[in-house]
Amino acid sequence: MKQEWLEGHHARKRFGQNFLHDRHWIERIIRGIDPKPGDALIEIGPGQAAISREIIALAGHETAVESIVI
Repeated sequence: MKQEWLEGHHARKRFGQNFLHDRHWIERIIRGIDPKPGDALIEIGPGQAAISREIIALAGHETAVESIVI
């Protein structure tokens, strides 16, 4: 997988996953993944599906796995 989409981004614990609501970061991540129709894609921890929706729109499908602790 291409890593250019991460260039210039430094993970900051205080931000958690909030950047996934930012359209700019969603688009950069999707460009990095570059999903195509027919790709077999698995997303671990899709959360609120910000990335999932984009992947499905481009690839047609994805398998998402979410862990829920009870």
